[in-house]
Amino acid sequence: MAEIGNRVAAGADTTSVALKAVLGPILHNRARYQRLRAELGDGVSSSKESTFTYSAVKGLPFITACIKEGFRMHSSIVYQLPRQAPAEGISFDGHFLPPNATISMSALDRNRCQTISGTDTDTWRQERWLGVKGSSEDEVNLME
Repeated sequence: MAEIGNRVAAGADTTSVALKAVLGPILHNRARYQRLRAELGDGVSSSKESTFTYSAVKGLPFITACIKEGFRMHSSIVYQLPRQAPAEGISFDGHFLPPNATISMSALDRNRCQTISGTDTDTWRQERWLGVKGSSEDEVNLME
């Protein structure tokens, strides 16, 4: 029942939070902004589209990485990610979780987990999604 309220209220601020989370760090960093402009210009000019359509920009790696990094750092809504314990149960952090128990974790905590996103989880680093500077393909897949 608690999650229903989150789902119903999800539309209230999600768009503004998402826009600020993605555009804020880009607009406050000249190098990021210039790189994005170049990628968008190249992406649109090389497509059959004359405007910024989804099909024209969906495969552009830098804007995709910026969007993922913005969402990683600032979730639009706070919600739980429910999982189920294995049939035999599992021990976690000194506690035994019984078989098939429902376990939830916060997306905010998951997105800031250093095991998943690296030791610089409080730093905007879109490169972590591009498979460079210490981010392997397996690490990127784990973040997604």
